[in-house]
Amino acid sequence: MLVVPSDNLSRHRRVEFREPDHVITTTHLKDERYKAHPDDIAYINAGFLILPQRLMTHADPQHSHDWSGIIDPLVDAGLMRAYLSNDTRYFNVGTPEELMEANVFISTSQYNSIYA
Repeated sequence: MLVVPSDNLSRHRRVEFREPDHVITTTHLKDERYKAHPDDIAYINAGFLILPQRLMTHADPQHSHDWSGIIDPLVDAGLMRAYLSNDTRYFNVGTPEELMEANVFISTSQYNSIYA
């Protein structure tokens, strides 16, 4: 799983992992308690998984029909690792507010100077 540091943790799946092997120990999907602390930073799932097909046998549609049905059983079995990308900014653009924040970020001179 690609994980990146982010704020607004109530919008994301927060990921905890152990050092040094980066085995993911737990995840918290859109934890509401972070709404009161939007500036807190932690690692989140950036929406990119690379899995051998054999691990799909762990998927549990009874648990959930979304990503949780894949991610949670693999985490519970100790089979999911985090790949850290500390210089990546991730935006979940599922709402107009999130899309606007991404557009503002992309239009800043700081972002443009990195990719100019």
